[in-house]
Amino acid sequence: MKAWQRVDKWIAMKTPNTVLNQHYALLIHVSVLLLLTVLSLFVSHAISGKMVPANFFANQVWQGLAINMASYSLVYFLVNLNNSKRWLKTLLITFSWLVAVSFTVWLDTVQLKQYNEPLLSHHVFYFLLVNTVVKSVFGLAALFAWMIINLIRQKLNFDELQLNTLQTQMSLLTSQTNPHFLFNTLNALYAKAYKTQQHELATDIGQLSALMHYSFTQTQKPLVQLEDEIDHIEAFIAMQKLRLNGKVDVSFHYGPLACDIKIPPMLLNPIIENAFKYGVNNQDKSSIDISLNFADNLLTLNVTNVDFSEQIKASTAFIQSGTGLTTLTRRLSLLFDDNYTFKTHKDTGLFNASLTIPCQ
Repeated sequence: MKAWQRVDKWIAMKTPNTVLNQHYALLIHVSVLLLLTVLSLFVSHAISGKMVPANFFANQVWQGLAINMASYSLVYFLVNLNNSKRWLKTLLITFSWLVAVSFTVWLDTVQLKQYNEPLLSHHVFYFLLVNTVVKSVFGLAALFAWMIINLIRQKLNFDELQLNTLQTQMSLLTSQTNPHFLFNTLNALYAKAYKTQQHELATDIGQLSALMHYSFTQTQKPLVQLEDEIDHIEAFIAMQKLRLNGKVDVSFHYGPLACDIKIPPMLLNPIIENAFKYGVNNQDKSSIDISLNFADNLLTLNVTNVDFSEQIKASTAFIQSGTGLTTLTRRLSLLFDDNYTFKTHKDTGLFNASLTIPCQ
């Protein structure tokens, strides 16, 4: 009971900030840009009449502010690009900064001619100095905003991941009234089946025991060995084939995998469970193809199955048990931010799901 009170207290602490959490990025951008706007107005008023005609910058302040905000937005967009090399980001940001400075210097020289002033070298130097400083300030402000937003996003994701982990642990506690009794019973049944020469039954009981033991003990860890996850998948497939009594052909193949690869527990199972849920019916023979590959520090799972989803959902016996793939997508976002790929595709009676995640 105390554990559930902890969960309720955690949820209560997080709920009031939902609106703020959803719009924190917008609030930060608005605050930074308002501060820069006030600073631009102050500076344009302070330097009017120095080196250039009076009111030169004041008359062009809104035009210059629009260009500066566009420069700010472009820098933020570039630094926020995913799956881009750091050197490429730096090159693009530097190039955009040079273009912005060059364009505004040229624009200022054009505007100066409207005041019937001769364009002298000190004018060009002054315009270059002012625009270099201003564009640098707006660019650094964009980088600062990105850092703050990224830190807040990581903190929120960490809090949500902690909350989800705590809720999962509480769910496991309520579902496992006495796991030791259950495991001891399964072990006793395994021993009895083995002693009576029922080796196939003993193997099935052993796989069921391993499957449940993994679900109860390993899911609380942040990372597990990939080979343990593969063993769990193989045990799950064996139980499904036993339950379906030959109605499905399952192919699970994977290439050589390093022994030290670790991934979050039970991350691959929802895709495979979905294949058994919507890829098997009572009338037709079906097949499920599962492949797992590791290359360039990326782990890729591909699952292809016959698509019976429409028939199954239309059946009166169908019970909506949850949104497994939707929950998986949210978990992937919390764990890997945007550094993952998860795609589903339907084509000619087949359903394909592909997941790629980074791992070391």
